[in-house]
Amino acid sequence: MMFVLPVQTSWAAASDRTIIVGYDENSFPAYFQEERKWVGMDVEVIRRLIQGAGLTYHPVSMKFPRLHKDLRMGVVHLVPNLTKTAKRSEDMEWIGPVRTTAIALLCRPERLSITIETYDDLERAVRDTQLRIAYVTATSFSESFERRLADEAFVRSLFFVSEKATAARMTKAGRVLGFFYDDLEAAAIMQQPEMAKLEGFDGLAIHDFRIPGSEGGVYIGMSKRLPDAVRTALQQEFQTIQQNGELDAIISRWTEADNAANAADQSSILNPSSSQR
Repeated sequence: MMFVLPVQTSWAAASDRTIIVGYDENSFPAYFQEERKWVGMDVEVIRRLIQGAGLTYHPVSMKFPRLHKDLRMGVVHLVPNLTKTAKRSEDMEWIGPVRTTAIALLCRPERLSITIETYDDLERAVRDTQLRIAYVTATSFSESFERRLADEAFVRSLFFVSEKATAARMTKAGRVLGFFYDDLEAAAIMQQPEMAKLEGFDGLAIHDFRIPGSEGGVYIGMSKRLPDAVRTALQQEFQTIQQNGELDAIISRWTEADNAANAADQSSILNPSSSQR
């Protein structure tokens, strides 16, 4: 399906119909770099939507806080793997949910016995162990988590970092109690020893604690500065692959351990060299 896009000054790339897709650090199996190319289940979904809408795909890479800012400004058009919140909805529209998941606490195996069921339990665990929770700046997991971020006592339980890799290293080194991460993605990473080592998840475990309210959908954030016709085209393409089974097929290829390696090989063949910044 092809769409003729009106020329709008709010979308600098309208003349060549290029969609700028922003990725931060590797987040297997959602998106990660292989031989300097972005591959993964969210990459595959996004490329399918863009192709189906008659548009052009262009990936960029940057730290998440900058990525989030550029999405609000319309410099970046799509960002995958986001939690939908009211605050973010002020600047974004949403494609999805792409999949359902929850945000878990990742920690060292010896920490699994710590009972954590609520935010209060989490703060108590921080006090008892004298170890804070690594938190990647600007990430958002649920409305309840957003409210807790306004609580100074809770914020003191967090150690702010700029990227997941730092959180994982600090957790393994025993410098923090753990960090928050998508449980579906974490399980997929840990199923593959080589990928777990590459991502820095080797030696880590998934705690039973889930951030309250994080159970639900994972979305592709879409800048409101895109023209209406573009946003409509991408959302219609998503409905198409959701209804015809393509979406489920993509997700299963990347979340089942036996299929993930083959999926990565196929995406590498289809994915042209990316421009990183």
